[in-house]
Amino acid sequence: MTRHRYISVDLGAPPGFEVIREPTRRDLRGGVVALWSREPDALVERLGSLRDTVRGVLLCPGEPGHRARVGPSLWRLEVSEEALPTLVELAEAFLDPYSELFDLRNKLGLRELELERERSDRMTLVDKLEAETKALRGLLVARTAWTAASMTALVELNASELERVETTDLSAHIVGFLTGEPLSLAGAELWFADGGSWRLQARSGTLDEVPRPPPGALAGVSLQGDTTLLSSFAVAQVGGMTHEGLIVVQRPSGLDEVEASFLWLFSIQLASTYRARALHEALARASADKDELIAELSTPIIQVWRHTVCVPVIGSIEAERAAQMTEALLDAVTARGLRHVIVDFTGISTMDTQTVRHFTNLSRAIGLLGAKCVFTGISPAVAQILVRLGVDLPEIEAMPSVQAAIAALFGKLASDGDGRRRR
Repeated sequence: MTRHRYISVDLGAPPGFEVIREPTRRDLRGGVVALWSREPDALVERLGSLRDTVRGVLLCPGEPGHRARVGPSLWRLEVSEEALPTLVELAEAFLDPYSELFDLRNKLGLRELELERERSDRMTLVDKLEAETKALRGLLVARTAWTAASMTALVELNASELERVETTDLSAHIVGFLTGEPLSLAGAELWFADGGSWRLQARSGTLDEVPRPPPGALAGVSLQGDTTLLSSFAVAQVGGMTHEGLIVVQRPSGLDEVEASFLWLFSIQLASTYRARALHEALARASADKDELIAELSTPIIQVWRHTVCVPVIGSIEAERAAQMTEALLDAVTARGLRHVIVDFTGISTMDTQTVRHFTNLSRAIGLLGAKCVFTGISPAVAQILVRLGVDLPEIEAMPSVQAAIAALFGKLASDGDGRRRR
């Protein structure tokens, strides 16, 4: 939960407020702040551009309950002199719903930064692959016809074919490439390290029995006799895990340093391919987490009291978001056993007739589930739309603010408690 801070710019500070005559940027950043001043206009002028970064509420004497926005995240709320002894509680009731929203926005911002870093890592990997491909193309000039054909096939494999192969079929495709044209190796195997032993992934062609070194004992390419090459490489997986891979190839007519160089480069390509796939899967999972977080943020259901929640409605409401909001809220009423739902429209200055119909239907649906729905923060424009649509106003309970709704709820709970004691 974002921390609150209570600051008074007047010497006569209400209970619970810290006196700071000239609050600085350091005093006002890092959390949600409640400011008290008997001269709010002068304070706003002194804040200057700083008011655009302050998150919270500016409390001042005036008409109780009257409020107005003085910055992107700063509200001005007028209170009566009688409310000064409990000004901290009043500020908390106003700030708590917005504090959770600020926290969720901060989490979303951090998640977006993580995704951006992951995208940057992927671009770095792509740049590295492109650099390796250019190096391969330079090597083609000095190689024999077999080397040139083999390198061309390798570039095509990495650039296009492997992109179309499913991960489950990748091992079989790799060994099939080694024994097919133009390489025409007699046989090929692909192994992955599993603990202290090797686990066969795929085999193609015909191979004689090959003694394999234990995992971790081989680095690079090793030539066994004249007919067998072994090459190790790192296999990256989702979650940061890395395993060792081993390629075994044979040709009865013999293998030389040209084939050894090719197999080494091919191993580098395979390591890059597995890293790219692991990063792609991680990005896909992160994107799914982000979509889930965005869907959660679109309908923040804030617990304000036992069996009571507040749903602040902010921004435009299109059909898809309206359907998500209805589903999430009705599920919450059933799952949590809610009795009171406060829908706050402070963040919306106007809405179209379709949106109004959606929220009136939502109020009726909540009522059918046995809970009571209260609308707060309705603007004059929205009120006119309700009247113009002929909405049955007696069936909709409206309050000027979330604080008023909570106060009315507490009053009813207290009244019910007195009635039970009298009985």
